[in-house]
Amino acid sequence: MDYYSRWVEIAFMSNKSANTVITKLRVMFATHGLPDELRSDNGPQFASGEFQRLVNEMDIKHVTNSPHFPQSNGLAESGVKIAKHILQTE
Repeated sequence: MDYYSRWVEIAFMSNKSANTVITKLRVMFATHGLPDELRSDNGPQFASGEFQRLVNEMDIKHVTNSPHFPQSNGLAESGVKIAKHILQTE
């Protein structure tokens, strides 16, 4: 979710591997431009060397949320909840 515009982008992924996430992010970056900052949870795909290389190469600040306090990313969590509801009703 873009914090400024509140834009939500949903992408189907067959798995949550670092390579899959990076591929989807590259498509989003090509479409919308590079963000200054990218927030994520502490999932292994975001802690991987491949992901760290991506954000370093693209000069993106990577911020992780507290692993035991998902409310610290409340806006994104709210977007996920809404997206799940929409997808379940389709």
